[in-house]
Amino acid sequence: MSAQEQVYQIILSLGKLFRSRCQVCHKKCTGKYFAIHHKIYVEGEKIYSDFKKPDGTKDRLAYYRYLEPIVRRDPKRFALVCNTCHSAVTHGTRFKKDKWRRLVRLVNQSIKRYNK
Repeated sequence: MSAQEQVYQIILSLGKLFRSRCQVCHKKCTGKYFAIHHKIYVEGEKIYSDFKKPDGTKDRLAYYRYLEPIVRRDPKRFALVCNTCHSAVTHGTRFKKDKWRRLVRLVNQSIKRYNK
């Protein structure tokens, strides 16, 4: 099994803790195109960028092997999200509160009538 397939298996297994659906869009988890998102970081725990291969690229398998027991111990600190929603959540966390409120207001105003 490739490293990528092993990552998918870990995500699928952890996904069961989260009803196997993206917390945002409710897409069913396939393992592929999904991630475990930190809602709360704990000081001293490693993060994804700490896991590098000798060539300098990120080692996703090593990261998920490290993360798996942490998620199992305290799943409330995490969320299962598809990559699209993970990107949106990650970008959203970079906004300060006042800017976030203005963004949400604009998004709500921009929703097409047939999506009510």
